[in-house]
Amino acid sequence: QLARTTGNSPIRRLASASPTWPSAMRSYIGEVNWYPYAAFDPWSAEQHATASHQVQPGSDAEGPTAYDIAIGKFDPDETANALASCGCDQPDLIEYRGFTYYAWGEEGEQRVNRRFAPPLYDGSGTGPRLLVRDGEAVWTQRDEAMRDYIDLLSGSRSSLADVDDYITAVRWLAAMGDIGDITFMSEGLSRDEVLSRFDENDPWRRVLDRAPLLKDFSAVVSAGGFDGQTIFEGLVIVHGDTATASQNAEILVERLKVFHRESLERIEIEVEGRFLLVRVHINSFSSRSIPPRPYENLLVVHE
Repeated sequence: QLARTTGNSPIRRLASASPTWPSAMRSYIGEVNWYPYAAFDPWSAEQHATASHQVQPGSDAEGPTAYDIAIGKFDPDETANALASCGCDQPDLIEYRGFTYYAWGEEGEQRVNRRFAPPLYDGSGTGPRLLVRDGEAVWTQRDEAMRDYIDLLSGSRSSLADVDDYITAVRWLAAMGDIGDITFMSEGLSRDEVLSRFDENDPWRRVLDRAPLLKDFSAVVSAGGFDGQTIFEGLVIVHGDTATASQNAEILVERLKVFHRESLERIEIEVEGRFLLVRVHINSFSSRSIPPRPYENLLVVHE
């Protein structure tokens, strides 16, 4: 649903030097044999999205819970035939809620002698879970994540595509220009949540307090883009009311000046109801140029 949402909006993904789907395989580009035994390759994905659930300290969850969804040139019959003709490990077929997906090996099992092995083992020797439908594929390393996605397909679980604020934010972001990978965050953005990630002596704790904190907001959507003339970083921040969005417009300018100093070229910022729209143009040749992505540099943190 999330991948289809971006696919239906006027987003043209910027050209990438390497394929970016599935995300679990990005570190191994150049060594992977482009999945010939699954009847697709990384460039088969015309639009893609990654849904991830951050594991909190002390949680019972183990390992990644992410799954990658791709919309593009996928055919379940072609994949089934390709796998059947492969003289390699055959997957288990797992039935769940009327859907059937492939599973290789024990969940999370890493085997050095399976690194990059056909048909779909990754660089750690872990076999994935794969669901292929007409024009769509889902890749994950956990059965729980695959079941979560199938729950969504069967209508027993809600989707971000059902959240009006998310759809509106993505549309505002897409209207800024040619947009690259979009990041959506709705949690982990308060000062206390961010501080919990760092040791007491970590210098990032001091960076966090170098500029005034934003007032409370519910979500932020960000992406790099191109407006026809220059590269920019786009942000759309979702608030509970227009007054808070207007307050954060002023505060964010101050945070940008602290975080980017001499590398900041210009800021375009406006308030549209509860949505704060920002385009940040950074001097790409400056050594202090850091993309204003929420998690990467703590630019967008609220009280």
